[in-house]
Amino acid sequence: MTASGFATWISRTILLVSMAAVILVLADFLRFADRAVASGPVAPVAYADAVVAFTGRSNTRLRTAVALLEQQRAPRLLISGVDPRARESDVRNIAGGSNAVWTCCITLGRQARDTVGNARELRDWVGRSGVRSVILVTENFHMERAVLEVRAALPDLVVTPWPVSQQPFTEADWWNRPAAMRALAQEYAALSIARLRLFFRIDLKEGV
Repeated sequence: MTASGFATWISRTILLVSMAAVILVLADFLRFADRAVASGPVAPVAYADAVVAFTGRSNTRLRTAVALLEQQRAPRLLISGVDPRARESDVRNIAGGSNAVWTCCITLGRQARDTVGNARELRDWVGRSGVRSVILVTENFHMERAVLEVRAALPDLVVTPWPVSQQPFTEADWWNRPAAMRALAQEYAALSIARLRLFFRIDLKEGV
């Protein structure tokens, strides 16, 4: 094989490998998006040691978590990622709930700024409270990464996902809805980074 022929072969090989990689990533993204949009709470849970809600895109997370607490699915609730400037009354106005549960059973975590921080805040809280099982409440498209981070931080914790959903993240034709497509693509990118980081055991500061 001549030098020019070898160079051509290398170029074609790189092109084919690149195309295959793009196809694999696209297929994985489509599987992720379909799983997220179709996901819902698992079969009813009789009891867990705690409910945990990660703050974020919608207030539905908080309302759902407080409702689970009032349904006695668990005796306590951690709301992780509360803005340090927010008053308890502000959070309560959003999340709802009775005086009784707010007096006895709800903890506001104010240290986390992102999903990595949520998992670490939960780890610290679990260490203080002796919790061994949780119902985890977050958005359907965010759940896979949230569970990944929690299980990396707390491998022995029993985690029951409780995804909440709202439009446009409940629509079968999410790919035809720009807001859903954009958010799902961003979340898939963040999930891919988290997978790589945890695979290579790279410690990461909050902010990703």
